[in-house]
Amino acid sequence: MKRLLQDMRIMPKILAMLLMLGAVTVGIAVMNAFSMKAEDQEYSQMVSRELPATTQLVRMNRFVTEMVQIGYRTTAFAPASIQAQSAPAEIEKSHENALKALNMAVELDPTLTKTAFDNKGRIDTIHRLATQGSRLVLAGQRDAGVRQLNEAEGQLESFSRSAVELNTGRIKNADERSVELSDETETTIILSMMLAILATLVGVVSAYWVVRRGITAPITALEVRMRRLADGDSASEIAGTDRKDEIGAMAQALQVFRDAAVKQDKMIRAVTESANAIRRGSTEIAQASEDLAKRTESNAASLEETSAAMTEMSQRLKDTAESSDRTVARADQTMTTVQGGRGVADEAVQAMGRVSESAKGID
Repeated sequence: MKRLLQDMRIMPKILAMLLMLGAVTVGIAVMNAFSMKAEDQEYSQMVSRELPATTQLVRMNRFVTEMVQIGYRTTAFAPASIQAQSAPAEIEKSHENALKALNMAVELDPTLTKTAFDNKGRIDTIHRLATQGSRLVLAGQRDAGVRQLNEAEGQLESFSRSAVELNTGRIKNADERSVELSDETETTIILSMMLAILATLVGVVSAYWVVRRGITAPITALEVRMRRLADGDSASEIAGTDRKDEIGAMAQALQVFRDAAVKQDKMIRAVTESANAIRRGSTEIAQASEDLAKRTESNAASLEETSAAMTEMSQRLKDTAESSDRTVARADQTMTTVQGGRGVADEAVQAMGRVSESAKGID
């Protein structure tokens, strides 16, 4: 990740952050869309299928009730009256409408298939009893017809009670499901808001991290390094020259300035060292000249002293020569004396020899 930030240029970094935020936003929108679509489908299913099916069941129950009511109408009017004579046909029409409503309910809500099968048999039974009762009454068999109608009414009460319980249960389920869907919708909205806030925070933190690590921090480091270079620090390395983005280009440009500063420092040091060497040489030459002058003065004084000493020595040599001449004369005299003393010594030795011989003769 760090290498990617170093190699990616600033504009792609910004676009990547925007794309990331856009992707998060799109993801949340897609999730909300699917959630809302699922809830909408359930609402549509309930409104366009389940509730209309319940309405058809109510219509079916009404048509079944009409069959029994029409059958009893034959007992209220004279058998030859139009109201009584039209009863069997109206009962048949109500039977057809009841079956049509039942089939429509099954078509809208296939879960009613088993219930519809049971109800169809009960509807046919009520239809048969109501038809038979009305025909018996029209045929003059009033008591037998009334018994058939009473039996049909008993079947109708059981059927209506079951139908009412079924419809009441379906309406209750629809109400409960509507409340659940409302709660789910509210939960989806709250969850979407929380996810949007969380995604925004994550996006902001990520953007801050990318901007800080990939843009501001390297630029700040370059600014500090430029100030240090301006203050004369050309020894430290330039960080970020291996980057592939604009910051790397800035670091490479700063590296060029640093290299030029290093060369300039080297040239300045070389010139300074040359100047110091010249200064030291001049100092040494001046010192040597001063020493030479002092030695020349000293040598001149020494020559004067040597000249005086040589004059004094010459006088001493003359005095020594004269003393030598006198010493030689005295030596000659001494030699003469010594030679005379040697003759006396020889004579003494000869006399002693004679004395010794005389002594030997006495012995």
